[in-house]
Amino acid sequence: MKQRKPNQPKTLAMQAQTDNLQATLSLLSQNEMETIGLGALLTARLADGENAEAARRIVVALEGIRASTVDGKVMVLDLEASDNTTTSQAVAHHLDVHALRQALIHELKLQIDYIDAKGRATKRTVWPLEVEDYGPNGAMFAWCEKREDFRNFRFDRITELAIIHERFETPRSVMLAFYEALQAAQKSEDQW
Repeated sequence: MKQRKPNQPKTLAMQAQTDNLQATLSLLSQNEMETIGLGALLTARLADGENAEAARRIVVALEGIRASTVDGKVMVLDLEASDNTTTSQAVAHHLDVHALRQALIHELKLQIDYIDAKGRATKRTVWPLEVEDYGPNGAMFAWCEKREDFRNFRFDRITELAIIHERFETPRSVMLAFYEALQAAQKSEDQW
């Protein structure tokens, strides 16, 4: 007699709920999805029981939409972040959050004035790829033209930020996939 895994029906039902949520949420505008994402993250962290579980399902559904960029919508918020305070961190550091979001959405380059780890002021042209929690300050993950590499730029070290009306040479989704491939290759190399 075959034994059925006790969690299988529950898992299938949860997947169906997630798929339905994704279909519904994909009809929303980008701003609406981000607003719901922020609310769901807050609820998942602060609520208990069914509300917290429902909020976690919404976050999972939004992550699925974010990964597939439905209809060209791009989630600029890192919903996987453990403590989603990045927007408030950017505001606290007096960054032009609207310009940052527009650059992310429309794949526009940014010119930033940045204080490096040694305290030196530098000017950088970057391709913003994601906004992330990065320690207590929040950060922008970007391709840096000066270093010709991926970098995290902490909000507390960005003193000026302005959109350059030039699009990325390589689409954001391709850059993120390239970064993930580099990370996987590095991990594989480290195992040898």
